[in-house]
Amino acid sequence: METWLNFYSTFKLLLKGILIGMTAVIPGINFSAMSVITGTYDKLILLITHPTHKKPWPFLIFLITGILFGVFYISKITDTLLTQHPQPCYFLMIGLVLGTLPGLYKSKREMKFSITKCLALLATLAIILGLNLFPGAADVSTSEQFNPASTSNIAYLFISGLVTSASLLLPGTNGSFMLLMLGSYHIIAGSLMSWNISVLLPSAFGMIIGLLLIFKLLDWGIRKFRGHTHYALLGLVIGSIPKLWPGVNLDLTTLLSIAIGILGIGIGYQLQEH
Repeated sequence: METWLNFYSTFKLLLKGILIGMTAVIPGINFSAMSVITGTYDKLILLITHPTHKKPWPFLIFLITGILFGVFYISKITDTLLTQHPQPCYFLMIGLVLGTLPGLYKSKREMKFSITKCLALLATLAIILGLNLFPGAADVSTSEQFNPASTSNIAYLFISGLVTSASLLLPGTNGSFMLLMLGSYHIIAGSLMSWNISVLLPSAFGMIIGLLLIFKLLDWGIRKFRGHTHYALLGLVIGSIPKLWPGVNLDLTTLLSIAIGILGIGIGYQLQEH
């Protein structure tokens, strides 16, 4: 019995890693959101912000193995399925998100409902839904026309880097979309292709500073206000659902997609620690 439980735990950890790695090709849901869905977000943040602490090596080895497998192998299959059968795939992802909610609530005593926690969830949910409705700013110029030498433009690129770092760590956010809203997407994307260091350096510096600050902020929130932080993260994850919604038609594909979505709810629930 104990051998079976160890095998099941290892398999579940590998599956969590694969699901996280798959997000490399899934529009609308990022690495952080899938980490929350699979229940690994807290542990990853704490491991990164406290590098000198004793490492749970089995957790890291199996999770990273799953992530790499998901990125380099499963993501190719996922990309093909998303292209040929988008509706069932997106329903599966929506099911995974919905299946997470009861599992997270039951698995942590800090998740007990309160008005302030609900307000934290509603605040982050409103932010993400508001960003989804934002039409996006037009780019001020192309990378060739942009002059990175002025102080205002250096600050602009630094802020763009900060925003990108937030989108990497916060569920429900999308780096490309955030840069489009700031008007810097084509400037930075063009500079990456041409290796325009004068543009990339302030952006990279902003990203590094942003990562350090947000890691520390998340670590502080998880340690001091664990329940409120989880509710806030859930708001970000729930806010990603509209971006996953593929639309429906009354046909056999929709019925199959609904069945797959229900399966996703079951998988999402089982991935949580009970």
